[in-house]
Amino acid sequence: MIVCGHAGDRFVVMEALGWHGKVKIEQISAVDGRVLTVVDSGGLRFAGGEDLHGLDDHLEDLPLFPPHPYDERQEAFLYYIQRS
Repeated sequence: MIVCGHAGDRFVVMEALGWHGKVKIEQISAVDGRVLTVVDSGGLRFAGGEDLHGLDDHLEDLPLFPPHPYDERQEAFLYYIQRS
Protein backbone atom coordinates (compact mmCIF):
# COMPACT_ATOMS: atom_id res chain seq x y z
CA MET A 1 0.00 0.00 0.00
CA ILE A 2 1.27 3.47 -0.82
CA VAL A 3 0.05 6.87 0.30
CA CYS A 4 0.45 9.90 -1.96
CA GLY A 5 0.12 13.62 -1.35
CA HIS A 6 1.54 17.04 -2.06
CA ALA A 7 4.17 18.70 0.14
CA GLY A 8 4.47 22.22 -1.22
CA ASP A 9 5.60 21.91 -4.83
CA ARG A 10 6.59 18.25 -4.41
CA PHE A 11 4.55 15.08 -4.79
CA VAL A 12 5.18 12.65 -1.93
CA VAL A 13 4.85 8.86 -2.27
CA MET A 14 5.07 6.80 0.90
CA GLU A 15 4.93 3.09 1.47
CA ALA A 16 3.09 2.68 4.73
CA LEU A 17 3.93 -0.25 7.00
CA GLY A 18 6.76 -1.68 5.01
CA TRP A 19 9.86 -1.17 2.95
CA HIS A 20 9.64 -3.78 0.21
CA GLY A 21 8.44 -1.31 -2.42
CA LYS A 22 11.00 1.44 -1.77
CA VAL A 23 13.21 0.71 -4.78
CA LYS A 24 10.21 0.23 -7.08
CA ILE A 25 8.64 3.50 -5.89
CA GLU A 26 11.90 5.31 -6.62
CA GLN A 27 12.08 3.73 -10.09
CA ILE A 28 8.48 4.66 -10.92
CA SER A 29 8.98 8.20 -9.59
CA ALA A 30 11.99 8.67 -11.84
CA VAL A 31 10.05 7.69 -14.99
CA ASP A 32 7.91 10.83 -15.22
CA GLY A 33 9.86 13.13 -12.97
CA ARG A 34 12.91 13.37 -10.79
CA VAL A 35 13.50 11.75 -7.44
CA LEU A 36 14.36 14.86 -5.47
CA THR A 37 14.43 13.65 -1.88
CA VAL A 38 14.15 10.17 -0.37
CA VAL A 39 13.39 10.01 3.35
CA ASP A 40 13.36 6.65 5.11
CA SER A 41 12.12 5.93 8.62
CA GLY A 42 15.18 3.70 9.04
CA GLY A 43 17.29 6.83 9.42
CA LEU A 44 19.37 9.33 7.52
CA ARG A 45 21.73 6.66 6.19
CA PHE A 46 18.90 5.60 3.84
CA ALA A 47 18.33 9.11 2.47
CA GLY A 48 18.68 9.64 -1.23
CA GLY A 49 17.68 11.64 -4.27
CA GLU A 50 19.09 14.73 -5.93
CA ASP A 51 18.48 16.95 -2.90
CA LEU A 52 19.12 14.94 0.27
CA HIS A 53 17.95 17.72 2.58
CA GLY A 54 15.13 19.08 0.43
CA LEU A 55 12.42 18.34 2.99
CA ASP A 56 14.34 19.17 6.16
CA ASP A 57 12.47 22.45 6.68
CA HIS A 58 9.13 20.63 6.39
CA LEU A 59 9.94 17.68 8.62
CA GLU A 60 10.58 19.84 11.69
CA ASP A 61 10.79 17.77 14.86
CA LEU A 62 8.55 14.89 13.85
CA PRO A 63 9.62 11.52 15.34
CA LEU A 64 10.59 10.09 11.95
CA PHE A 65 13.75 8.18 12.76
CA PRO A 66 15.15 5.77 15.36
CA PRO A 67 15.16 5.57 18.34
CA HIS A 68 11.41 6.26 18.01
CA PRO A 69 9.34 3.06 17.69
CA TYR A 70 8.45 1.95 14.14
CA ASP A 71 4.70 2.54 14.56
CA GLU A 72 5.31 6.06 15.84
CA ARG A 73 7.56 6.81 12.84
CA GLN A 74 4.96 5.57 10.34
CA GLU A 75 2.26 7.63 12.05
CA ALA A 76 4.50 10.71 11.85
CA PHE A 77 5.06 10.22 8.10
CA LEU A 78 1.29 9.84 7.53
CA TYR A 79 0.67 12.97 9.60
CA TYR A 80 3.26 14.84 7.54
CA ILE A 81 1.60 13.92 4.24
CA GLN A 82 -1.88 14.71 5.57
CA ARG A 83 -0.99 18.19 6.78
CA SER A 84 0.99 19.11 3.65
